[in-house]
Amino acid sequence: MIGHITADTLTKMFSLIQKDSFFEEPLHKYFFNKDDRNEFRQFLHLAICENPKSLSFWNAGIFKWIYLTMIKNNVCSSSSPYHYKYRNIKYSLYDDIPGFQLEDLDLIDDEIDLIEIQQIKQQKIDKIKSIIQEQIKKNPILTRDFQLFNKYYIEKKTYRQISIETKIPLMSVHIYVKNARELIQSQITNKNKSQL
Repeated sequence: MIGHITADTLTKMFSLIQKDSFFEEPLHKYFFNKDDRNEFRQFLHLAICENPKSLSFWNAGIFKWIYLTMIKNNVCSSSSPYHYKYRNIKYSLYDDIPGFQLEDLDLIDDEIDLIEIQQIKQQKIDKIKSIIQEQIKKNPILTRDFQLFNKYYIEKKTYRQISIETKIPLMSVHIYVKNARELIQSQITNKNKSQL
């Protein structure tokens, strides 16, 4: 248990965090680059210093859960600037498609290593690429929707960047990507049902 928040108590808290591998493992799962990890870690530590409830969370024994939530919110939430800065094709691609998330990334599980996560993710990516090819072959008019879908998910561009590049209105870009995503989702649902 740590007393009142002071520079000394924060130093003690960060010293304990640094010694516990629990806090470092999720950063390695999202950031391959050491400089990116260091920058994001500094952001997290600053947020902890600014949060008056940090010490309460620590003493209540729920700080680890709060720490993981902060990481996930800032990497996975589309409202966070870090979502676009650090969005990584191997770990966040397609994760906002309902029914197609990689749930294992939400947990810190020693039994699941990075190689296994990459293999699972690659299988999911290949499955979506296959669905896209099938749908374009059936209905070539969907080509534009899937091209924009790929610009958003594969090239990791924002809707605004896609709109500027393609001269398609911003709202239309959003609709086309949404249509493609929903079509993929329906195909995933149908394939899953047929396997039951």
